[in-house]
Amino acid sequence: MSKTKKEEWEEGMLENNSYYDIDIINEANAPILKKIKEWQDKYDNASGNMGKWFCQIQIDKLKKKLHKYK
Repeated sequence: MSKTKKEEWEEGMLENNSYYDIDIINEANAPILKKIKEWQDKYDNASGNMGKWFCQIQIDKLKKKLHKYK
């Protein structure tokens, strides 16, 4: 029985480079991205350079914790 192009594509997507992996990574990153958003809002509302500097440090620390797709 011959596979259609769509079936071949779906089978290929379920292998190592699956879009499900990206969903899992996005789900794992969701809390970190939420914290980054909160710190970016604080950064936007900071009045002085020290406040912006501190917020940027927190944002940079959180970005290092993000899970990456390999």
